[in-house]
Order: sequence, then structure tokens, then C-alpha cells
Amino acid sequence: MIGSEADSKKRHRNSPEQGRPAKKGEMEDANFAKYMAGFSQLLDDRLRGVARKEDVQSVKEEIGRLASENAALRAMVCRVQEENTFLKKQIEDIDRKVRRNNLILKGVPNSAEEDLIRVAGGVMSELKSAGQEPKIRQATRLGPGDAPILVEMENSQVIPGLLRNATKLRNSGVGISRDMSPLARNSCNKMLKLRWLLRNRYPNLDLNMRIQYDKLQINGRIFEWVAEDLRCGNEDGVLSLGSIVKEDVVGLLSELKNFRGGDRGGRGQKNSKPDP
Repeated sequence: MIGSEADSKKRHRNSPEQGRPAKKGEMEDANFAKYMAGFSQLLDDRLRGVARKEDVQSVKEEIGRLASENAALRAMVCRVQEENTFLKKQIEDIDRKVRRNNLILKGVPNSAEEDLIRVAGGVMSELKSAGQEPKIRQATRLGPGDAPILVEMENSQVIPGLLRNATKLRNSGVGISRDMSPLARNSCNKMLKLRWLLRNRYPNLDLNMRIQYDKLQINGRIFEWVAEDLRCGNEDGVLSLGSIVKEDVVGLLSELKNFRGGDRGGRGQKNSKPDP
């Protein structure tokens, strides 16, 4: 028993695992593992805010979804704009039909006991052409004092002839014009301005120009404003007009871009100058 304990102590003193320094290779392995752990932690810290492959794919899918929604919204906006344009045109057509028998008289003094039908009839008698017998359905002042008079004729066929003779009122202080909606009036004013520009820019060209309501006829071709665009039937009005005058008219038409002019002959306006 005593010998066994002595042998155990001897083995303990002679064990290579106790008390000897670590070898150089073991120290390098330990330091490498330590450095790699620190580097791994540092790399994790630096890359924590960097998108992963899964994140990039998710962003791509979200962008695709938003692009699809944007395209759908654009298509919806286009449809709404087309419907709005169509409805505005329908309303404008109805408004024109309501006003087509109407004329506006301006500059007619108010009197205490005035008979507007008789007063308006006197003006129409002065303007009527041979064989015409313009009949008035009703006449109404559009405001107090010397406000314009709205005259409703029994039919619209006499109106062009009356307007052609409007120059007879030039020195009387009285003006006559069609009853037009604001949109039609603005288009008419722009056509009058366009006609004036063409006459002054091309005095030597044989341009047969005539205002037809809110359109302009030039050498048999009808031009009209559709929103802010000049149209000639289904053609681009800028190109059509350029082919008539034999040069580019973009610069000339730019003068009409924001032109509104005096609201000639419209209800409640002061300008009494007659339409052509």
C-alpha cells in the first residue's frame, strides 16, 4: 500500500501534462483563434447595416410592385382625363345649343319705363338684311342700370346676317355680339387674334379668312382650338397652317399661348365691340 502511494506520487511528479510551458505551436493556434474571433466580431459589426441577398431580393420585389401600381394609376388618370374632356365637350355642346338663338346688346341706355323687346327690335330693324324679318322671343337686362341686354331670337338663321351688318352701329355706342360661353368666347378671341397676326405677318399672301363662331376658316380649311392645341380636322393645326403660309408658325402661335383678350360681347362685359 505504501509502495503504491509512493509510485503514484512519483508518477505525478514525472507527468508531462503538469507544470510544463505550452509549446510555440499551441500558442500560435490560440492567438490565431483569438484574432479570428475578434475579426469575426468586427466584421459582423461592420456588416450589420449592409443588405443581405434576401433583403435585396425583397427590395426588388417591392420596387416591382410599386412600378405596377404606378402604371395602373397612370392609366386610371388618363382615363379620368379623357372622360373629363368628353364631359366638358358634352356640356359645352349643350351650352351652345341653349345660347344659339341669343344675342347680346351693349351700350343701350336704361330708361324708367323701357320696353326691351321694342328697344331690341329697333336695333334689329336697323341691322336686318333685305328679305329678313328678325323676330324677338324675349329680351332681358343682365343687371342694373345700363347692363347688357340678352335678346333671344325666334330662330338662329337671322343671326349671321345681323352680325355682318353690325358695322352700322359703329358710331352709335351700341354693340351687338353672339351670346357665347366663356370657353367659346376665349376660343373666338384667340381666333380673332390669330387672324390679326396672320394679316400683319403675311400681308402679301392671299389668305381668305373668316370667323365661324369660335373657329377660323382659312382658304377653305377650318381651324379650331382643342384645349390649348390648334387643330385642323384630325390634323395638327400648326403643321396645316404652316403648309398654307409656307413656313414654320410655331413662333407666331406662341404669342397666343396665354392670350385671352377682352371677353368681347360676353354677358356682363364692358366691351361693346361687335364680333365679325
